[in-house]
Amino acid sequence: MYPEAAHAGVEASAGAEQPPVVINATVGDEVRFPVQIPDGFEIGDITWLFEGRILVQLIPPNKLLEKEKAFKGRVSVSGQNASLHIWNLTMEDGGEYSIEVYMKEETTEREVRQYTLRIFSVEASRELSSHQL
Repeated sequence: MYPEAAHAGVEASAGAEQPPVVINATVGDEVRFPVQIPDGFEIGDITWLFEGRILVQLIPPNKLLEKEKAFKGRVSVSGQNASLHIWNLTMEDGGEYSIEVYMKEETTEREVRQYTLRIFSVEASRELSSHQL
């Protein structure tokens, strides 16, 4: 099973920015960045960014454009709920991620949701676990 943060909503309002969802994972694991799409919202294009650069884009119906070479063959995006899935994690995968979801047949951008992925080595993960006992 992979770490999964609490569902993060993609909201239409331009209200106050929400703090990033923090996800912890271990080198070699997999992680899913969950997104909760409001009822009645028809998803158009989905863009996931890593450190401000385009990581992947999903263009309907199922065209996935992988932009970051370091993630090639290790990412997928769900067209149903916009969630990002990364496997075979490396230390370099840690950092800031964000999503932009566009409505179908419109150009209005929805609010961006942000995530922070923290990657731990297997040794550090074991050490943290032993201190929590």
